[in-house]
Formats: sequence, C-alpha cells, structure tokens
Amino acid sequence: MAILTGICLMVFLGGLALAALCDLVSLTIPNRVVVAVAGAAALGLISATADPIAWGWHFGVFLAVLAGGAVLFFVNVWGAGDAKLLAAAALACGLDGLAPLMLWTAVSGGILALILVVLRRQSWLAKRRLRPWCRRLLEPGGGVPYGVAIAIGGILAVAGGHTVLTGRFIIS
Repeated sequence: MAILTGICLMVFLGGLALAALCDLVSLTIPNRVVVAVAGAAALGLISATADPIAWGWHFGVFLAVLAGGAVLFFVNVWGAGDAKLLAAAALACGLDGLAPLMLWTAVSGGILALILVVLRRQSWLAKRRLRPWCRRLLEPGGGVPYGVAIAIGGILAVAGGHTVLTGRFIIS
C-alpha cells in the first residue's frame, strides 16, 4: 500500500502544480487535471483506510466544499475550475485537514491578489514585450488565477501532514 500511496501523492502534487500552471497561463483549469487530483485523493483515501465512516467524512467534506465553490461560481466570484480543484484537494484533507487547507489557500490567494494589484499599477510593465498570457494577467481589472492559491494550499497541506497521502495523517 505504501507504493500506491506514493504514486497517489505524486499524481496529487503534480496535478495541483499543473492546475496552477494552466490557470496562470489561461485562467482555466482542465477537467482532466481536476479528475486526476480527485482520483489520486480518493485512491489514497481508500488505500489509507478500510473504514467506510472515514470515507464518508472525506466525501462529505468534498461535497460541502464543492457546494460552497458552486455558490462562489454562481455569484461570479470564482471560476468553475477553482471550485472543483478546491473540492478535490479537500477530499484528500477531510474534516481534520480542511482548516489548514483553507487557511493556506486563503493566505496564498491574498498574497497573489496583492502582488497582482501592485504589478497591474506599474506603468513600466505595459511598455515591456510580454507574452500574451502575461499581458492578460497584468491587465487592470483582470481575473486572478486562484488555482495557483489552491495548489499552494494543497501542497502546504501535504507538507504539514494534513492529507491522507502523508504518513503522519491519522484517520479518525
């Protein structure tokens, strides 16, 4: 089972990194990347414990976060990919790891938004020859690639041992 968990961990982290890159470049997160992250989390959960109650708690957290993300999508705060990616990361964290995931995601998102606000006010950047995705990212009033913050939150949750994919995590 340790090998399977290690593979799930690599897919989970790689999927988060790829989602961040895709969101940064195009402001979209492909569904297949989200499915890979969620699949790695689900398989990691199943390999970590045979307790169906723990599975229920993790999938309940997944559904609750997905519902909250859907609300943010429908009020035009987030993109659909952001909602799905956060839910996929929450599946790996469950109830015990949800607070660190949300905290690191919020802190990362705030820092990212602050950096974009500052960069978008720099007139000298407008005169530089930038790639189209970078120009779009620096447009005043443009979107924030929140998938980057979600990925950082998920990676820090793994680093802190707050997911089923890390050996220190205790399933209760």
